[in-house]
Amino acid sequence: MKNLLPKIDADTLVLINIDNTIITPKSKLFRYQDNSYINFTKYLYSLAAYNASVNKTIAKLIVQRQMMLVESKWVDLINKMKQQGATVLGLQEITAPCNLIENYEGWLYTLLYGLNINFTNKVNDKDVFRFNPSDAEAPIFYLGIIFTGNINRVKALIEFLNIIPKQPKKIVIFANNKKDLENMDSYLSMVDIGYYGIEYLGWQMLPGSPDHQIAELQQSTFLNTGQWLEDDTAAKMLNK
Repeated sequence: MKNLLPKIDADTLVLINIDNTIITPKSKLFRYQDNSYINFTKYLYSLAAYNASVNKTIAKLIVQRQMMLVESKWVDLINKMKQQGATVLGLQEITAPCNLIENYEGWLYTLLYGLNINFTNKVNDKDVFRFNPSDAEAPIFYLGIIFTGNINRVKALIEFLNIIPKQPKKIVIFANNKKDLENMDSYLSMVDIGYYGIEYLGWQMLPGSPDHQIAELQQSTFLNTGQWLEDDTAAKMLNK
């Protein structure tokens, strides 16, 4: 990154994946290391594949969990790249539960703003617009965040490049999924745009692992009542 940062300028588009790249849940239930509960969310999504009503449960979890920055350095890095002239945007994939959250775009923007994350908030002199106004499920640009709508990240990027007036000479993408970066690379290798894909796995390096009793209480309470308990709340209930 030290070698790349000086190359980022007004001809650069920077896209940063949001979930588990910039932000991650505070609770140790969602830590990566030494954690037998890491697949709790995946378990819920697997249930939703057979029972769509479970998406409502996942939506409750999304809005109730407290979030934190994976690294505080994200704030300065984003601001530095903007100061160098780059267009710096967040990239957020939309899942079925997200569609059940009222004004999900505004909710996520407010969460990030509260953590001092400020992307380039206008494109084409607009702060909010749908890529295709006639398609209610098309991607949305919302104050610096591209929400993918009903398509994947690569297709959202292709559509975005087609609607902006000036093509970037360089695209830098931060993501926590190697496959996403490979898919981006497959497309961008066919066009005359310099591409830098950075696999950022900072969330996997965060210290801490869940307490067994706390994790069991969090899961059972949420599944039975729909109420999410943060670690400190669950610990108090267990007199820990």
